[in-house]
Parts: sequence; structure tokens; C-alpha cells
Amino acid sequence: MRIDTQESYKRYADGYVLTTESMYWLVNHFLHNEAERLDPRASPILRTKFGHLPPALYVAATHDVLFDEGMEYAKKLKEAGVTIETLMLEGITHGVVNFPNYYKETVAMTCKKIAEFVQKHSE
Repeated sequence: MRIDTQESYKRYADGYVLTTESMYWLVNHFLHNEAERLDPRASPILRTKFGHLPPALYVAATHDVLFDEGMEYAKKLKEAGVTIETLMLEGITHGVVNFPNYYKETVAMTCKKIAEFVQKHSE
């Protein structure tokens, strides 16, 4: 999947912590050729089967270049019958948990949701 096909890469290209340019840099330094980029181990959304996967919690920052990819992946999981919950963080950028002093309430709420999800699905 090419980065430039996702609307969120255009909508949040600059000024939202994780930029489209930085994503290109990261991808090009981590994945060295097209074969690696198309490997489902590098990009799980490219998998052909999802039904065997465990329950998932998708924490979605709405102002994130990765937002559309994440929502598409969540949709594929749901369509495959995987239990999935989504925590939508409205107006928040990528890496919110890296800024606990700036997003105190959001980080606390996110950590609480993660703990509840893990507890619920580990019983």
C-alpha cells in the first residue's frame, strides 16, 4: 500500500507530530525494497486472512497520518469476525501517550481503557 493513497496522509501531512515526510523517511529506512513493503509482516493490513487473530483494541488519534490505514485495518478485522474495540481520540495527534504531561486526561483515559481491555480479554 502506498502512503500517498490515504486521505489522512494528505489531510495531516504537516504540523501534526508525525508528518507524511517523516513517514516516507521511516518507511524508506526500515523497508529497503518493494518486496519488503508488500510483505504482510511489515504491513499487516496486506494480510489475506484475519479471522484467527486475537481480540484487538485500536486506539485512533483522529489527527494522524495513519488514521485511515488504522480504520481500514480495524474494518478488516471486524469483517473477519475478530472482536475489535476502537477508542477514538478526537483532535489528538499520533504518539499521544508520549506526551503524558501535555495530554494528561487523554493519556490517563487511554491507559485505563487499555487496562480494561486487557483485563476483559485475559479472563
